[in-house]
Amino acid sequence: MRPIVWIVASIAAIASVNFISGRLDWQWDLTEDRRYTLTRATREILQGLDREVYIDVLLDEQDPPGIKRLRDATEELLREFQRRSPYITYGFTNPNEGTTEEINIARRSLAQKGIRPTTLTVRSSTGTETRLIYPWVIIREGMNEVPVSILENVWGYNQEENINLSINLLEYKIMRGIRRILQTKKKKLVFLQGHGELDKAKLTALRYVLHDFYAMGFLNLDSTGFIPPQIDIVVIPGGTRPFSEKHKFAIDQYLMQGGKVIWMIEGVGVSLDSLRGRDEFMALARDLNIHDQLFRYGIRLTDKLVLDLECTRIPQVVGVLDGKPQIEMFPWFYHILAIPSEQHVTVRNLDRVNLFFPTVLDTVRTKVPVRKTVLLHSSPHSRYVNCPARIGFDILQIPIDPKRFDKGPLPVAILLEGRLPSLYEGRVSPKMEEALQAYGYRFRPIGEKEGALAVISDVDFIKSVKNTRTQKYFPLGYNPWEKQVFRGGRDFILNLIEYMTDKEGILQARAKDIRLRMLDTVRAQSERLYWQVINLLLPIAAFFAIGMSLWLLRRYYFAGVKKA
Repeated sequence: MRPIVWIVASIAAIASVNFISGRLDWQWDLTEDRRYTLTRATREILQGLDREVYIDVLLDEQDPPGIKRLRDATEELLREFQRRSPYITYGFTNPNEGTTEEINIARRSLAQKGIRPTTLTVRSSTGTETRLIYPWVIIREGMNEVPVSILENVWGYNQEENINLSINLLEYKIMRGIRRILQTKKKKLVFLQGHGELDKAKLTALRYVLHDFYAMGFLNLDSTGFIPPQIDIVVIPGGTRPFSEKHKFAIDQYLMQGGKVIWMIEGVGVSLDSLRGRDEFMALARDLNIHDQLFRYGIRLTDKLVLDLECTRIPQVVGVLDGKPQIEMFPWFYHILAIPSEQHVTVRNLDRVNLFFPTVLDTVRTKVPVRKTVLLHSSPHSRYVNCPARIGFDILQIPIDPKRFDKGPLPVAILLEGRLPSLYEGRVSPKMEEALQAYGYRFRPIGEKEGALAVISDVDFIKSVKNTRTQKYFPLGYNPWEKQVFRGGRDFILNLIEYMTDKEGILQARAKDIRLRMLDTVRAQSERLYWQVINLLLPIAAFFAIGMSLWLLRRYYFAGVKKA
């Protein structure tokens, strides 16, 4: 009788556990890098969904192994999304399936949506073949749809590293697309004007990538005198003329109210266009009348122009053949490939950022605690020259001694966060305060809320470049000399704006770091027989041990029953 009771109790316990666990929303993520745990912002957005969102993945099970790993990771993530919200559905579409005519129609349709294929060379036992794959997802809600590229191609990374980075960013990219398609209210962003900043035309490419998320406008402080606190973020795109004290005061008091400012500064008056038609150019520091203000907040501007061995190239005529100029590409050390700092969420897992004639930034101690974070810096193989400095193409003809490039890494983009101290503390008279109050404002000697100020020592990386043949603008990050798009600059400015306007948002998903655990091929080959024996014999031995244990327990039990 006792065995029957024990069996019935075991079955009832198992059934109860299954019943309860099937109705509880929980899971254990035992991975070291928490790869199966969604960020808080992602969970909140999914749980707040009230509309059907369909995600179409344009990948196939027959794709090469690395891409298949990306496909499987995407499916795992979407399955977790679906577990969090019944409004999430997904499926898979292979654009390369069907007749030749059907495939061509599908490809043309995708191209009209801005979805371009990636070419992969696949090696097999029969040789190599070239395949076109579409590492994209299309997010649909009603009649609206948003295409999202899920494959990264970072400069200097091999295929495995790019696949791993793509998996890292899956949650962030897909959630950003979902938020974009559901967004009803946009953040307010203004570009400051009046000091020689980039104008509307030069900001075309940047405004194009921002228009889905931000309501944008232009602000000249001559007409307003103040920056309304309702503005979520102010972008100052360069400037060639000094800032007046009135304008500095307006920026200062906006920051004291918890404002967010991105200040792109051209500290030295030089560009490649400066050398057009001449052999050399004298680079002079610009007097923008902002050194004291930034110093007060915790940043010191310098007149040190950065040179880096890790840079992009420019074309130069090296001779004439049959009346045609012969052009070669040479490294131009002033066009650096800045390295993101891995310690901050805005630049983690980010590609290099192509900056043009940046200057060195430095941090200084402030009156009150301010968090200072270097976002971008030059490579370890960099140095600087003090301005005024003579810039010429003769540097391309001189053999480069790498030992001279020993001053890096040098900061070129810094983020300040906290209750910033005002530049005008102790400088505002009672009469000025009365005038401010008449307009509904009051002076704040220190930040009442946490503000944020990002300073970048270049603005050309966001400048729009027009295609003279089509009269259309190239994508943001286009380098007209290399004739390619450096996506790091675009992603950097987008991430920075998103972080400063929504610090606790989905950008936190970029902080995930799913490490690539590569197999030690040398060790695997040398210990091959050992691990084969372990994998083959250990399971058999384990099953044998379990079976013998159960047989002995059963024999012992029934022996006791007989004695009784």
